[in-house]
Amino acid sequence: VVTAAAEVRKILTPVIADERSLRWRLSARENLRLFAVLYNVPPAQVEARVDEVLQIVGLNARDPKMVGRYSSGMKQRLLIARALIAQPKILLLDEPTRSLDPVSARALRNFLKQEICRKLGCTVLLATHTSEEAFELCDRVAILNHGRIVAVGETDRLMMKVTEERYRLWTRTPGHQPMESLIGRGIASAVTPRGVDENGWIQWDFEIPGGLDAAAKAVDYLVHSGVMVARFERIGISLGELIQRVTTSEAGVQHG
Repeated sequence: VVTAAAEVRKILTPVIADERSLRWRLSARENLRLFAVLYNVPPAQVEARVDEVLQIVGLNARDPKMVGRYSSGMKQRLLIARALIAQPKILLLDEPTRSLDPVSARALRNFLKQEICRKLGCTVLLATHTSEEAFELCDRVAILNHGRIVAVGETDRLMMKVTEERYRLWTRTPGHQPMESLIGRGIASAVTPRGVDENGWIQWDFEIPGGLDAAAKAVDYLVHSGVMVARFERIGISLGELIQRVTTSEAGVQHG
């Protein structure tokens, strides 16, 4: 981006998250025709290209309705369609689901992954503060602290770097001895009771290093100790926790 800025601009397109950048008194098709001209699409290819991107984002190519009457989700899809006019290899998105309700946000994330990434083979680089986008949508996550990358990699691997793997167990078996024995045997590094839910199930949280093999060993030990296990699952940490732990760890390294 420093030494070949012009070449970089040819392969990426930003999706401006501001709906006001659309021409609200025009239809979707008319908006895309306008930007096709601005992106220097050859005149003979404009209509076919507009049809193509509208089909990709799932909007009706013949709908005469003005964009001002579109829902937030439809406007967001049109913004992506507008960016796709330029046939980019990389899309830049800034908090793409910020103004969407939970159902529309989930639909847009699925659309980005299935249609844009997998079918078109287009890379999506996005900035987000939303856990669902970072954990469910992204293959790799980079954490920024004061404009500098302090960690980058697959989300699961990043979490394993900064915290032990955490699990939660549901049981009706009272008593602490089998649970606390996990620490004495070196299987778990921490065991925390969380109380009883409305149905009488006792919940326990564990920190178990060593991945799934160690987790399976913990369950096997509890079952053979007479603990009735109804449910045992890994607990993810929030995006905020991940960022805080990474930045805290980084600060500790710098001071060390």
